[in-house]
Amino acid sequence: MQKVVAVDIGNSAIKLAVSPHAPVVRIGSELDNTARVNELANVIAELEAPVQWLVCSVDKEESAWLEAQVSKLRPSDEFRLIAESDIELSSCVEDREALGRDRLLASWYAAVRNGIESNSIIVDAGTAVTIDVVSNRCHQGGLIFPGSHTCLAALSSKTDALPDLTQTPPPILNTEVQLGRSTEPAILFGVHQLQLFGIVAMVRSLQQQYPDSSVFCCGGMFESVQELLPKDWNYKQDFLIEAIFELNKHL
Repeated sequence: MQKVVAVDIGNSAIKLAVSPHAPVVRIGSELDNTARVNELANVIAELEAPVQWLVCSVDKEESAWLEAQVSKLRPSDEFRLIAESDIELSSCVEDREALGRDRLLASWYAAVRNGIESNSIIVDAGTAVTIDVVSNRCHQGGLIFPGSHTCLAALSSKTDALPDLTQTPPPILNTEVQLGRSTEPAILFGVHQLQLFGIVAMVRSLQQQYPDSSVFCCGGMFESVQELLPKDWNYKQDFLIEAIFELNKHL
């Protein structure tokens, strides 16, 4: 089996790992090009023999940037974008090719971990939040809505008086809805509690429709609220990186 570098290209960052046991490195889109290239070069400095870059991407521009850098830094490596045909999970959606590769891959990996005959619900909370369902050996469809950062950005850009809080750390939440005593805390509590409690409520409703579903969740939004997630949820920050390494075994 060829050694691979697993790459998850999202809307706000490129995440990669050079082996299943290596740390996952995040190269944020907020960095300038020189810093990004340096970060990438540091990550792959110890790679020796040619490898395959196995890439799950939702951003064509970022994929092209990474492929160009790999071509310069490691011209003998293979750069492979994961195609929908690589993922052996049927779909009940109208256009499988248009389905986000990250959603399809995460759904497949949840089914592999949970058992293809079992029901699974997959939640990825980042720039966008996606919730997907696997049942009867098939990806049934899902939900997509703005994540916390996107909601905060919209409040600032679409109003005259509300501040930009996109770089403000999330508030400390608990299991009860909390009120803000001024505008900024009201926004932060409103947006972050909407995400947490809204996601939990939707997943609980889906579990009633798809009994005995196991829940798998990932994404940056969950990092600060792990302890508040239902105890029966399976949280893994880098679920897609794991999924890419597992997919490599089946290609």
